[in-house]
Amino acid sequence: MSNYPLDVHREAMLGFKKKLCEIVGVIGDYESVAYLDYPIHLNTGDLLIMRGTEAFFSHFGIKPKIRKSVAAQSRMDGKVEGIIEGSTTIVFHGGGNLGDLYPLHDNFRKLVIKRYPNNKIVILPQTIHFSSEKNLESASEIYRTHSNLHLCVRDRVSFELASKYLSENVYLMPDMAHFLWPLAVPRVHEGSLKTLFLMRGDKESAEIPIEFRAEESSFLDWDGLRSGGDVFIETLCKKLCTIERISNVPLFPVTRIWYSFVENFIARQAKEFLQHRRVVTSRLHGHIFATLLDMPSTVIDNSYGKNRAYYEAWTSACGIAELR
Repeated sequence: MSNYPLDVHREAMLGFKKKLCEIVGVIGDYESVAYLDYPIHLNTGDLLIMRGTEAFFSHFGIKPKIRKSVAAQSRMDGKVEGIIEGSTTIVFHGGGNLGDLYPLHDNFRKLVIKRYPNNKIVILPQTIHFSSEKNLESASEIYRTHSNLHLCVRDRVSFELASKYLSENVYLMPDMAHFLWPLAVPRVHEGSLKTLFLMRGDKESAEIPIEFRAEESSFLDWDGLRSGGDVFIETLCKKLCTIERISNVPLFPVTRIWYSFVENFIARQAKEFLQHRRVVTSRLHGHIFATLLDMPSTVIDNSYGKNRAYYEAWTSACGIAELR
């Protein structure tokens, strides 16, 4: 991969960014927008999605009047302070939490869908996965009752599932993180043959191909790229959100503190990536991060086919990425 086709890659990345521009037509009126479920946790993938979403908003002059993390939101009531019933367009953070693997985020989304039947709701690009048919049918009953719900999905499997069970308004879109491209100018490290092995260690992990197992001692997950200071800021912001959730009063500028931190955090992670020649990863956003940095990458599937489906829908066109 030393002479990888950057022209092909950059053409593909520009195409992803142009495709994401179509979402502005789905959102429509910018007068009152609420951006819900932005992440306050140290999953770099979600933070890339958040930054890509904010870059998208900025590009189109969309100025959300409300930004709300699930950490600061009631777990029993879908009411969000500041949303104007029947008027505010509700935009949900994208990612891979639509389904039954991550109930905290999915339950918040369903509460809001039930609470605001007359508001346009746009869910930014998601991968959908239900491990239980019963849970899918239960979700379908909630999603299908909303007449103005628009669902963006990241792969064709999710598209078919969403169209059948969740909404009549479904759009196949790349991940929002692609709106950050070009994230940085790659630096050449002459003589560097290092590979970054970024492997999942959670419930989405799957078997590692035999060709990479000899490197197991070099495997890292996102937590291996964090500092103690990062964890401190995350803990602090979560505690401030808990106070807001209990008191229902935003006493601290948590969003401003967190957004400022995330910008620096992503910059440091990009610098770490760029110390390597290539990336081998079972993290979807390890792969997407590499594409944003114009780095070659090898992506390994997760437990339920998310990475393969995304690669086949989008990044197989990059020329500098491969699937194992």
